[in-house]
Amino acid sequence: MFEHAQNHETMTFYELAEELGTTPADVERRFRKEAEDRGQLDYFLRSALLRQLYHYVPNGVRSHGDWKLTRALSSWIGMVGTTRDVESYCKKVGDAIQNDDHVATDWLPSTANDPAFLKYFQQ
Repeated sequence: MFEHAQNHETMTFYELAEELGTTPADVERRFRKEAEDRGQLDYFLRSALLRQLYHYVPNGVRSHGDWKLTRALSSWIGMVGTTRDVESYCKKVGDAIQNDDHVATDWLPSTANDPAFLKYFQQ
């Protein structure tokens, strides 16, 4: 699952699930477990947010209005925030994205390792 998800970074969990004949929750659970087993939780967190952005704001983080971006971030935090530390970290990332006045209307990260995307995770 990890390699497949890594090779299809802009596919949403829904699209991956349809392709693999399973549920989005199963894809997320298996992907997370394999990422944790590999010591790649940070990559999983970025990848999961990338997939939520492509699902909720496919034309860019500012092109759908604040509500859609908030839904993407809330869905991501709800999915990955299994501990208080992870949830707090995710909220800081979400706040950084929402409060960035310099992000282009149609911007979406191209990969989970997109330098413009990574900056939100390094704050």
